[in-house]
Amino acid sequence: NNTLFYGGKMRNIGLVEIVKIYILALVNHPIRRLIEQGIHRSVVNDFAVMHYAFSTSWGPVLGTVKDRAKNQSFRNALTENMRDELGINGTSHISLCYDLLKSIGLVPHYAGNDMIPIASHPTEIMNAVAEMSEGQTAGYMLSSESLVPHVFALFRPAFIALGADTRYLDEHIAIDVDKHSEMLGAAVDSIFYASPESVHEIEEGIHFGGRSIVGPIDCLYFRALQLRHLHKVRKAAEGGRGAW
Repeated sequence: NNTLFYGGKMRNIGLVEIVKIYILALVNHPIRRLIEQGIHRSVVNDFAVMHYAFSTSWGPVLGTVKDRAKNQSFRNALTENMRDELGINGTSHISLCYDLLKSIGLVPHYAGNDMIPIASHPTEIMNAVAEMSEGQTAGYMLSSESLVPHVFALFRPAFIALGADTRYLDEHIAIDVDKHSEMLGAAVDSIFYASPESVHEIEEGIHFGGRSIVGPIDCLYFRALQLRHLHKVRKAAEGGRGAW
């Protein structure tokens, strides 16, 4: 089912196949089993804080990239993405993410990269994206918008279990996989067919986006395994198993 991987109809199948590699890495990620079993609360908190850092920095980066974009199709895709992020088309994604954190007892604050170590990751990503070429940026955006719905679908059950306000997750699952990825797919096609030599830069951007999204999930998985092990050791020392 290609809609699992991409909401549009890109002509460059080779580029789509690269995106699929990273989506399959998320769909089959071993953290899914830990989430189904009841992942440690601190891992869910870290995920939420990291994405709040992403959300609050994403709008300014979109504006910077849009103003530099020469390809009109790409500019249109970025502009529409900004409209959703900043609330021009409805409730802003920043506000929805804020409500997500509040609903699980966290106190969000802007520039909160010091809240947890992994929250500095979005800042490094945004700094890198701001200096990319148009082909690299288009590849990154395509990869990011195609992967984020799968990341949020992966973690959504953990937030549901906490009684969280999941509108932020649901909005991205519904919009990114269709509208945003379709517009960005068309933009990538436009850039590639106008300048076929840009394919390598587009590929670099796709890989950068894929690794920048899958990598933090790997870190959270390692953290969850560590916490589970420490829990077992502690309970063994206490002579019982107990609950998380």
